[in-house]
Order: sequence, then structure tokens, then C-alpha cells
Amino acid sequence: MERIHKRMPVIFDEKDWKPWLIEPRVDLLKPANDDVLQAWRVSSDVNSSRFYGEDTMKAIDD
Repeated sequence: MERIHKRMPVIFDEKDWKPWLIEPRVDLLKPANDDVLQAWRVSSDVNSSRFYGEDTMKAIDD
């Protein structure tokens, strides 16, 4: 995801949800495995709140 944005979403294992909600801990912040997230180009139409439906996730050719 770094090639898209410098910030990485936090993805916790289920066992870490409760500890994080009780007291956020830096030791739980680990990069997700490469196979957890997928990315592909989509139409710039997704920038509009009026653009809705299955086409919002349709991949476009580079």
C-alpha cells in the first residue's frame, strides 16, 4: 500500500482487538502481510459521492 499512500491502515488480528480498545499499544502496530490487501486502479468517478454501485470497484486498465 505504500506506493499508494505513505500511511498504512492498521489491521489487527482478532485476538488484538480487545487489548487495543482497552489501551492502544504501539507494540500492536505491525505492517500487514503482503497477501492481506489488494489494490487496483479504479475510475476517477469514485471521487464523486453520486457515483455508487458495483462499478465503483471495477478495475480499469493502466
